[in-house]
Amino acid sequence: MALSKNFDLILKLPDLRQVKVDSAWADTVVLVDAPYPDHTIGLLKEMIGEVDLSRTIVLLRGSQAAIDFRDVVGFIGAVLPNNSTVEEVGLVARVVRQGLFLAPTEMLSLNVLVSDETPEDNAPAELTEREQHVLALICEGAGNKVIARKLDISDSTVRVHVRAILRKLGLQNRTQAALYAVGRLQKPMRPASFMN
Repeated sequence: MALSKNFDLILKLPDLRQVKVDSAWADTVVLVDAPYPDHTIGLLKEMIGEVDLSRTIVLLRGSQAAIDFRDVVGFIGAVLPNNSTVEEVGLVARVVRQGLFLAPTEMLSLNVLVSDETPEDNAPAELTEREQHVLALICEGAGNKVIARKLDISDSTVRVHVRAILRKLGLQNRTQAALYAVGRLQKPMRPASFMN
């Protein structure tokens, strides 16, 4: 795959644990070639909680099934089938940079969408009204810049709200927060200015 036309810097490392992403590198994504899925899944599971994997894209090989990666859904950014083109990988990288999760449709039926640490009752955690608005927009797939524009707040304020939401809900990333909210809330939480 000729990735150089879609990415500025490409580093090839023999071991996933050697990847160190500086938080200042806002556009960084990690592409993981998964020739041995069990080994790759094991490494990813070890890294959960230690490293932000939300910008990690797993590239499957041959007849590998995306469903094999069900244990890391919600932690990694994307799982792509082996027939993905360079252009598709580049497009997915742009989407993952916005904090969204992508996977083949075969993974839609998975019931592994939130961690065991989430509250068991159906009542949402005590979120402020603004946090509820941010969470509603996350549920719609909005990235930080879109949320900032719609709520007329800064990007950094959105990041503060997202971190607070994740902390209060006991979740690791915005994908889990969206799935938690969609699965537990009776009606969507929307800012009043978005009502019809």
